[in-house]
Amino acid sequence: MDLSPQDAMSIVTEMKRTIGHDVNIIENNGVILASTNKARIGTVHEGARRLIENRLDSLTVWEDDPAHGVQRGINLPVVLDGRVEGVIGVTGDPADISVFGAVIQRLRPERDEATGRTVMVPTGEEFTYECQLALIAAGFTGCESY
Repeated sequence: MDLSPQDAMSIVTEMKRTIGHDVNIIENNGVILASTNKARIGTVHEGARRLIENRLDSLTVWEDDPAHGVQRGINLPVVLDGRVEGVIGVTGDPADISVFGAVIQRLRPERDEATGRTVMVPTGEEFTYECQLALIAAGFTGCESY
């Protein structure tokens, strides 16, 4: 994924502020580039690595496995031009956080020419509506419009 560690940290920080759960951005080699759980940065994310190697649409982890550094949550590929560029993982009870899957999968990294930073932007006009539905279902009141 063409993201600097600083841009990736900015993205996960904003996502956590919105959804209230730890978020990871994982490179296509399975290494965590950015995380709101700083202890995980630079470690291998086994779930993401498995998702990439097996070309899965998503990977849900239902139980923690501390011996292997695995935490429960959802992992979703970031696909650009048909290639998996990385993975976004959200830590938490899958039953509580799965509503964010549709929203996360509609995001893609894009370079903001004005600032030179990479940001996550929606991929379709229906994004705001889907974002609002997912956040309302999770108990939030709305979503920023793009």
